[in-house]
Amino acid sequence: MIKAIQTAKEIDKLIRRKWHQMHWRINNQTSYLRKGISIEFDGYEDFRDYALSMDIREGFHCHRPDRDGNYSRDNLDFVSPDEHRQITAREKRKLTDHDVRVIRDMARCKTSQRTLAKRFNVSQATIWKIVNRLTYRDVI
Repeated sequence: MIKAIQTAKEIDKLIRRKWHQMHWRINNQTSYLRKGISIEFDGYEDFRDYALSMDIREGFHCHRPDRDGNYSRDNLDFVSPDEHRQITAREKRKLTDHDVRVIRDMARCKTSQRTLAKRFNVSQATIWKIVNRLTYRDVI
């Protein structure tokens, strides 16, 4: 649940937590280390000013639109948990919207799930979920 932050102390505590989380990720997570991701803010005060200008809220997540890019003013948003889940799910997709439409069309024409799975290099379970609209629900 997103709640309003009341005091300057609460705001500072939230922003410091985000600052420490970013530092932990770039120093400990393998994917961040492998990509060489860093923090381009000129210290905590610069980050704090940016977070305040972006109207950060309790419960919001840090999101880097360019997943290979550094934490910077140009590559950092603060988004709600629901929005972050939706963005992350779209970024991790293996298939394009076009692929999903083709799979559904071919399934309607009685192409087997096994054949579709081999053709699109995904599991038969993934094909079944696509055909039955349990995944890629937003693709029409």
